[in-house]
Amino acid sequence: SSSSSSSSSSQTSTSTSTSFTLREKEALSTEVKLITSMLGTDKSSRDGWGSVSTKAEHIISSIRQLCRERKPGLPAVKCLVFSSMRRTLNLVGTALIHSLGKDAVAEFWGECRAAELRKFVDGVVQVWPCPKCGFENEWNFKTCQRPFVTIAVDGRSREGDVASPDVRVAKERLHGHFLGRALHEWQPVSWDSDQGGMCSGRVKTVDLCRRKRTAPVQRKVDCPVLLLSKDGSHGLDLSMVERVFLVDKIWDPALEDQVVARAWRLGSRRKEVTVEQLLLKGTLEETIHAMKAVRPPNLGNVVLESLRFIRG
Repeated sequence: SSSSSSSSSSQTSTSTSTSFTLREKEALSTEVKLITSMLGTDKSSRDGWGSVSTKAEHIISSIRQLCRERKPGLPAVKCLVFSSMRRTLNLVGTALIHSLGKDAVAEFWGECRAAELRKFVDGVVQVWPCPKCGFENEWNFKTCQRPFVTIAVDGRSREGDVASPDVRVAKERLHGHFLGRALHEWQPVSWDSDQGGMCSGRVKTVDLCRRKRTAPVQRKVDCPVLLLSKDGSHGLDLSMVERVFLVDKIWDPALEDQVVARAWRLGSRRKEVTVEQLLLKGTLEETIHAMKAVRPPNLGNVVLESLRFIRG
């Protein structure tokens, strides 16, 4: 379930509803099942995905609804997806990329945050294609950053077999892959082979392609989604955003106000900004959200002070 509220000049609140045909619902359900099956081979991935799959499905359907209803001549759809937990944001981002495409999602994170912000605001990306593996790299990187995994195929000893060399597979081809996933030595993995069927083995090493940078390519993209975490909750001007998705509950009220203020601010290009707090029905999230109306106004400060005391 989701809790929706809108900020506008008249300070009114509205709720949004999404309707889909049976065929669209079946197609969306198939995509989510596909992603779930990809994440199902790794226990840590499966447990993390289970807690956010419904939220990711709601975000995907809402963005598609907005894009479908947008009339020609109006500003492009711009949505902000916020989570204070990096793992949750990685899982939701993986689902968005699989469903909407890589060009439709930008992530304000790491060395490429300026390039990702330009991609979201202006719809322009500057990349360079790797001549070896074909991977599109951000212009900031001087060498190809595509990760590859060297795998010892099942049925072989760890010392290796000269007659059957190790297999080198792109990391994104592994079942259970998601953004930010860490692999450990001798971790069991599986992937689809080029000849068909599924292969399995254990991780030996993880490295990057490292081919040197070539000439840049600049192109226009339609990027309706920006993934944002705590490091982007202050100082950004995202006045073009019309909808904010809060994937998990923000414990600090001041941080929540700052996140909303990225979109709803003086000079905002939108007449109203819709903020959706996503909650899993029947869980502790919903209970805590229901208690928000009766909590003391300084509860957030008390919790933060308690955390500082415990850590100290």
